[in-house]
Order: sequence, then structure tokens, then C-alpha cells
Amino acid sequence: MRFFYGEVRAQAKTLEEEPQLLVLASGLTQAPLAQGALATRYRHESLYVLGKKLLTLGVCDEQLALDLLAESEHPQAVELVVRQRYKRGDKDWVEARLLALIEDPSCEQVLFFAQDFYALKFQGKRTSTLTDLLRHGEPLAIDEAYSHHVEQGVIDLYRQQGSEALHCENQLWLHLFALCFWDELFTSAQGGVCTEFDVFPSSLRDGRFYHMYRDNIAALFAHCDTKSKLVHHITANATRHYQQPNAFIRWHENLLDPLLLLIEHASLSAIYAQLTVMAKDFINAKDGYPDLMVIAQGKLRFEEIKAPGDSLRRNQLLAIRQLQRAGFEVQVQSVSWQVNPEQPYVVVDIETTGGQKNSHRVTEVAAVKLVNGKEVARWHSLINPERHIPRYITELTGIDNAMVADAPTFAQIAPLLWQFLQGAIFVAHNVNFDYGFLRAEFARTDKNLILPKLCTVRLARKHLPGYASYSLGKLCKELGIDLQGHHRAINDTLATVQLFELIQEQRQK
Repeated sequence: MRFFYGEVRAQAKTLEEEPQLLVLASGLTQAPLAQGALATRYRHESLYVLGKKLLTLGVCDEQLALDLLAESEHPQAVELVVRQRYKRGDKDWVEARLLALIEDPSCEQVLFFAQDFYALKFQGKRTSTLTDLLRHGEPLAIDEAYSHHVEQGVIDLYRQQGSEALHCENQLWLHLFALCFWDELFTSAQGGVCTEFDVFPSSLRDGRFYHMYRDNIAALFAHCDTKSKLVHHITANATRHYQQPNAFIRWHENLLDPLLLLIEHASLSAIYAQLTVMAKDFINAKDGYPDLMVIAQGKLRFEEIKAPGDSLRRNQLLAIRQLQRAGFEVQVQSVSWQVNPEQPYVVVDIETTGGQKNSHRVTEVAAVKLVNGKEVARWHSLINPERHIPRYITELTGIDNAMVADAPTFAQIAPLLWQFLQGAIFVAHNVNFDYGFLRAEFARTDKNLILPKLCTVRLARKHLPGYASYSLGKLCKELGIDLQGHHRAINDTLATVQLFELIQEQRQK
């Protein structure tokens, strides 16, 4: 039976012509009822796909499409039937159906839709839950340098304000789920066994997991009735099974840190409520979780971060509602691209033995940290490149082999420079050169440098237009910026600071 409905599901997804769809629909409605969890799931998915396609074609009897959808318990089929019947004016039927779904929902997704649609259409609510979430609070002012690292921009802002924030998304809950139920997922002989070649155990894919292990789950929650016991349970599993391949966890040394923060600041009842949702309906509860976990003034909340133009996906909205029902505070936080006066910037310049980051090395680094337009810290050092400096480089920079002979290597200064750069936006003139070299140098010390960055060449072209050349030397001469000893890192950095201040004035306008 499972293979029959699996084949029907595959055909339903691929067929596009009305006659073929009608034949498949007829065969599906006359087939015996599905036996088994997976066959039942395939049947409901087939009914949904067929009904939706026939409805979209709009050339056959609409009632047939609605009948197919009404037979399906697929969450999107339930929603589509209600919406179509409401369009047709069957408001009494829709109201009764919604109330029945609220009273006895098949899953969280159906419950969320039924409650929201009922409030909008029958209780006079003017905006949907989605709209309410998106309207929450004022946008956070984030520099455009974070346009490709929006979540990191919010994290850096919160940390400047004294709050703890970390990126968690789906990994937090998948890791906690796996470490709580490791034995049921990987060692049970009841069909839940999973190897590194499986995506997820079959008991999760077909929805049998909670029914199979209901007693185990209840016993675990009862045993771990304090936070310290839960911490001991997941820590023991992490230690015992570290580096074992699986579909839930990417092992690393700091894996437990966010889980311990969650357990410390959240209630056990909320944690266990969400784990129960995942156990009951893993397919619809495995993803869509908010981007950040934030701890401010000792209180925990989750935040979904949205940049201008972003929208909430269905699974994100469902995950937010699930967490709220479990007892967590969750909000959608929008951001806007603005110059934030409190944002730290680090203006950087380097000198090197040549132009190729993978084969040449750094000979000098200078960095100036700015907050609110003021210098708050400075870092500078010659670097022993551990290789010969070519004559033409010495002629350009004035740095020769004797000058760097007793200087520290990059590996020796890496910890201090790394700390100096953290939490700031990386600014340089032709930024990809400086950033690329430092990223390659840090990689040699097993550190992965990832910072938002701004290029004063690009910004100057945009905000200070009309100059013939945007090289640092010529631009400084045109703008009256004093640049003595060009091609020494500290001198070029201080000149770039002045250039960046002029650009910031225009950006703020």
C-alpha cells in the first residue's frame, strides 16, 4: 500500500495535463484507504497536489477539486478548502469548519491557520498575526556594511548595549532534540534507528516517533525535573557520542554553549513543550526557527531578523507561533540601513611583500578604532613575514628585511589583532586587498575572519563624486588631507580615517 500511494504521489507532482490528472484523481478516490503512517501521508499529499492543480487549471468542475482537497488532511489542503469555500460565500460552513479545527486540530500548522483566519473573518480582527508580528517596534539602525550579515549586525548592536545575543536558528533545537532523545533516535530497535546515510529516522519521517516513544519521553521529562539534571543528560550524551555522524548535529567544541544558555534562562516547561511538538510533528517543526537567541537583563527571547524587503516564510511563522504557545517570548525585529553613531569602525591599512594573498605575506599592520567619529584605540606593528622582501617593495614602502628581522610574526600578534577587530566594521581603501590578506593570515593560525566591511574607494565615488582619481594619494591631495610617508601602514591609516570622516558626514545626510 505504501508503494502504491508513493507512486500516486510521484505522478501527482509530475502530471500537468487535465485529462491525465482526472484519470489519476478517479483512481485515487476509488483506491482502498491507506494502511500505515507513510502510506496515509502519501495519500493526503497526493489529494492535495491533485486538488490544487485542478483548481489552478480552472477548466474542470471546481467541486471535484474541492472534494479532493476536503479528503486530504494535509495542512495546506485544509487551508485551501477553507479559503475557496469562503470565496464562494459558504460562510456558515467555513465558520463551523474553523471552530472544529480549533477544537481538534490535526497539527500546529492547522491550528495556527484556523485561529488566525477565524479572528480575521468572524471576530472583526483587522490584521493578521503575520502583520502584527512585522509591525513590532521600531527598526534597528544598522550600517549598510551588514547587508550580507544582517544577523551579525544585530548581534553586534545588542552586545554594544550590554545584552547577550547569538545566532541559533534551527541548530539550537535540532541539537537539543538529538541530545535529549539520542537513544530513541539511534539505538532503539523499534524502527527508529538512523545512520549517517539516513536523513532522519523513519519514525520521524512518517510521524510515528511520539507514538512509539511516548512513555520514554514522559519518563525522561519526569527524571530531568531540574535544570541541572537536564544539563547532565545532554552533556553525557554529547560526551559519549561526540563526532558520531548523524543528520542532526555538526559537532564542534562549543556545541553545548547555546544549549546551556537556553536551559539556564528558559523554563523547563517551555523547553519540554517545544520538544514535545517536535516529537509529535517533526516534519513541520524541524526548521523555520528564529535567527537569534537574546538574553537581556536576565530574560531570554528569540528574534527573527528581517532586512528591508524580507518577508516571513510559512515555516518561520509556524515556528514562531509554536515557540510562543510553548511559553517563549518571540518577536520579529526589522532593521533599516542607517549610520549608527555608536557603531565601532576599524580603519585598517597593511603593507605586504607582494600582491598575492596566498603566496605573499604581511609586513605591517595599522588599525584605528572609531566610535561616534572619535578615535578610541589604535594598534600598529611591523610584522616579520618569514620570507624575503623584494627590492621593489622596499623601494615602495621603505620597509626592508633588516627592519622586520626582530619584529613579531603574524602568528604571534594574531590574538591581539583579532581581539581588536571584533565587533567592528572593517574599513579600508580598496578594502578587499587588506581584508583578503588579513583573512589569509588569520587562516594560517586556524582563525576564520568574518567581518562586515566598507571600502572608502567605493564610498568616495558615491558620496564624493567628480574626482579624476580615487587612489589614496591623489584623493588626499585633492581634499587637502595631509598624507606624509605614503605606503607606510600607520600613515595611510590616519589619512584614510580623515577620508572616512568626510564620507560619514555625507552618508549621515
